[in-house]
Amino acid sequence: MIFGVLTVLTQIGGLVFLIYKPVGLYIKKRFKKAYMRTPIKILTFSVIYLVATTMVVPIFAIPFDRVPMPMFSSEGIPIKPRTILTCLTNRHYVKLELRTEIFRIAQSFSKKHPKAEILYLDANFPFLNGFPLLPHLSHDDGEKLDLSFFYKDPKTDESINSSPSWIGYGSFEEPKKGETNQPGVCQKRGFWQYDITKYLTFQRGKPALEFDESKTADLIKSCSSSSSIKKIFIEPHLKSRLGLGGYDKVRYHGCHAVRHDDHIHIQL
Repeated sequence: MIFGVLTVLTQIGGLVFLIYKPVGLYIKKRFKKAYMRTPIKILTFSVIYLVATTMVVPIFAIPFDRVPMPMFSSEGIPIKPRTILTCLTNRHYVKLELRTEIFRIAQSFSKKHPKAEILYLDANFPFLNGFPLLPHLSHDDGEKLDLSFFYKDPKTDESINSSPSWIGYGSFEEPKKGETNQPGVCQKRGFWQYDITKYLTFQRGKPALEFDESKTADLIKSCSSSSSIKKIFIEPHLKSRLGLGGYDKVRYHGCHAVRHDDHIHIQL
């Protein structure tokens, strides 16, 4: 069970657990008292896992044409994960072409919006095409990357490099009166999973953050202008609201997926 859960969540966690097992057996023999043994076992596994994740996996991912997105933002490349857990669970790998392109977009975007940092969400696992990155349907080949919307302080109108949800998903920009309510259509058709992400994360900070339509639209336009990026997914009501009607790469993803009025999906 532990092997299966760790593999599903991190791809390599199950293998690391098997490598750790002999060490864990030694610790069990060496320390007879549980209050001493348990924290040592947890610490030992954590160290082995962190070494594997940060030092070993990036090297072995290269033959699979996967490279990691950066863990931290820099002045030259203002892009980072919404949560460091994305990197610690190996969900931040993309093809080199996609990373190169999003770096270029981030650098260009920062010239227009100097204080803004692009926050990325889920990407792909480091190995094997077709290995599922749950709960996504298509993040399995290194060609997909989710980006957070931009938000601002409603009182000062200043950009805030954060999001209402701590993982970036589940805080929806609902359709307004008169806009296409595609989420409602999908739910009426029986696609129960369509808004499941709101149940997978805590909703916090919504009143303190305001959806920054201008910056979000600019980011989508920047992605659309790239010759490498072929598809961009957001909900139909946001495509209309953000004035993206003439951008053919911006498409609807279908009821079989999950809602995209909480993030931007881009792919090669």
